[in-house]
Amino acid sequence: GKDVSVQWTWDMRQSGSEPPGAAIWWQWRVTLQDGTETVSPQQTVTWLDDMHDWQVITGGNINLHWYRGDQSFGEELHSAAVSALDRLAQEVGIRPSQPIDLYIYANSQDMQDAILYEPSWTGGVAYAENSIVIIGISQNDMEWGKSTEAHELTHVLVGHLTFSCLGFLPNWLSEGLAMYGEGGLESIDQARLDDAIEYDT
Repeated sequence: GKDVSVQWTWDMRQSGSEPPGAAIWWQWRVTLQDGTETVSPQQTVTWLDDMHDWQVITGGNINLHWYRGDQSFGEELHSAAVSALDRLAQEVGIRPSQPIDLYIYANSQDMQDAILYEPSWTGGVAYAENSIVIIGISQNDMEWGKSTEAHELTHVLVGHLTFSCLGFLPNWLSEGLAMYGEGGLESIDQARLDDAIEYDT
C-alpha cells in the first residue's frame, strides 16, 4: 500500500503526566516484511495547557510564564525567582545548567486541573528532568508564592546534580534541602529540629 494510518495511545496512568511546557518528540519506525526499515522524521510538540493566554518574561536563567495578573505581578515573581537562583549560587554553589521554565497558575485548583495524578494538596511541583516548575499562586498570596518558587527551584537544581539511574535522594534530604533553599526554617520548625537533634530522634 502507498498509505499507512497508525496511532499509539499514551496511557499516563502508567507513566505519569508530563508537565506543562515539556517538549515531546516522536517518530515512527516501519519494518517491511522483507526487513527493509524506514524511520520517519522526528516530530515535536510542546505539551501545554492552551486554555490560558500565557505571557512570558525571560532572563536570569528563568522563563516565567503566567496568564492572570498584570505585568507587575509577573515581574515581581520573575525577580524573586532570579534572586532565589542567585542566592543558591552564592550560598550553596549550585547553578542551573540551562534556563528553568516556571509556569504560574492563577491558583492551586487551576494547577491541579492541568496535571494528572498529583495529590490534591499539591501547591507546586518541580520536574528536574524537564527543568520545569509549576505553581499555583494567587495574586493575594505573593509571599507564599515567592518562598514556594525558591523551594521548587531548589528541587530542580538538586535534581540536576544528583540524577542517578540507581535511585533517588531520600525524601527527608530532598525536602530538607528545598526548605534550606527557601531561606531557612521558621522558628517553630527550627525548634522541632533542635529538639530532634538534642534527643537523637
